Amino acid sequence: FAAAVLIGIMNLQKPIGLLLGIWIAIFCLFRLKGGEKWLSFLMFLTVPFLVLMPWMIRNHMVTGDMVWVSSNGGVLFHKVNRIDYDPKVYPDYGVNWRAGEGQVKSIEERFWSDEFRNHRTYSRQGKLYAWHALQYVSRNPIHFMRNNLVKLGQRYIRMPYTLERVLQTPYLDHRTVKLSVFILFYGLLAAGLAGLVCICRHLQEPGNALLTWCFIYLT
Repeated sequence: FAAAVLIGIMNLQKPIGLLLGIWIAIFCLFRLKGGEKWLSFLMFLTVPFLVLMPWMIRNHMVTGDMVWVSSNGGVLFHKVNRIDYDPKVYPDYGVNWRAGEGQVKSIEERFWSDEFRNHRTYSRQGKLYAWHALQYVSRNPIHFMRNNLVKLGQRYIRMPYTLERVLQTPYLDHRTVKLSVFILFYGLLAAGLAGLVCICRHLQEPGNALLTWCFIYLT
């Protein structure tokens, strides 16, 4: 129960785990036995959303939209999932992007038309962009997968440089910053991969299997 509650609280910080409860519920259904299986299944299936329910009700009362956590998901999803998006030019959200980058004229015209006059919210605009992005994915699956492989590689290539910019202060010299980045990034990466290898060697243990299952989801 505590784990299911924490998943719900975690989503208030980052909605990437919005479906993690359902993912773990599926794991419980296939790996646990007896009454514990169904109790755990129901807890992970419902409790994370019950934690978010007050926030969703508040959003509906204020905006009229049923938003669980944030309303910008559709717009952000579209920005990096469209046919004219080049991850080598714009590798991260909002980094060196031109004003209006990723906007679609037909969507903007529809959103600012009389159709949305009485209910013009960021959530509704996001839904229009999300639908446009999903159409791109269905029509251009190869392009979509290629771009995401490039973005995944950039996470490992660019992250050390991002950390280096963050750590640059008047109190640390260049050598100290370089060493700190090496320890933080490559040290944690090596430790994480080593831990994953060790866990995969003992997947018969439920705890290790669950960690691997969660790793697959987050990846």
